[in-house]
Amino acid sequence: MSSDSVIIVGNGISGLITAYHLNQAGFDVKVVTQSPQIEDLLSELDCQSSTWDGQDQRYITLFEGHPYLDLINYVCSVYPDIGNDFLTEVIKGGWLASPCEEFDERSQQWLRARAALNSSLHLREKEAVEKVQLSFSNYTAENRFAMRRWCEMLCELIQSDSGLVEKISLHADGIIRLYDVDQVYRQAIKTHKEEGVLRRILSPKMLAEEMPSYAA
Repeated sequence: MSSDSVIIVGNGISGLITAYHLNQAGFDVKVVTQSPQIEDLLSELDCQSSTWDGQDQRYITLFEGHPYLDLINYVCSVYPDIGNDFLTEVIKGGWLASPCEEFDERSQQWLRARAALNSSLHLREKEAVEKVQLSFSNYTAENRFAMRRWCEMLCELIQSDSGLVEKISLHADGIIRLYDVDQVYRQAIKTHKEEGVLRRILSPKMLAEEMPSYAA
């Protein structure tokens, strides 16, 4: 392989944007991934989810992880034992593939620190709460920047090949989010209003009338 060749591992947004700009700069780029071929996906699947259009495209969302980051009490209310999950094996109801003691020292330190953070949130300690709130603020700002850059790149691509517009999902209809925890639902409304991205609030009846597939 020549010095002008680049291999990128992973075909996520970051990998593809990097590949695109390297290609524009004159490099010979090869992208490798564990993902199945798109043609195989299309032959087997015909559905949509909140962030996936059922084909080969993913919707871009501003607050995908908002319940976990900007609702301090959410994790404590819905997953009261989540702190212990960082120290417990899957077979005992936690998240670890092996007992915590079998991880290397650095990993154990991280797991114990993460469990301690959840304990601090349970106690609503000021420093821990402020740290999570800052994380959410940074998360939102980064997502806004990424969305702007993503749209700019799409415009560049479409200008260079107008036929692409027929092959990608371009719309601003928004994404429907469904909530089964009232506390999370109310905080989501507050968050989306504050950021100016709330389009509509649908009651279960309105949702069923507009989209019968949700009626069941």
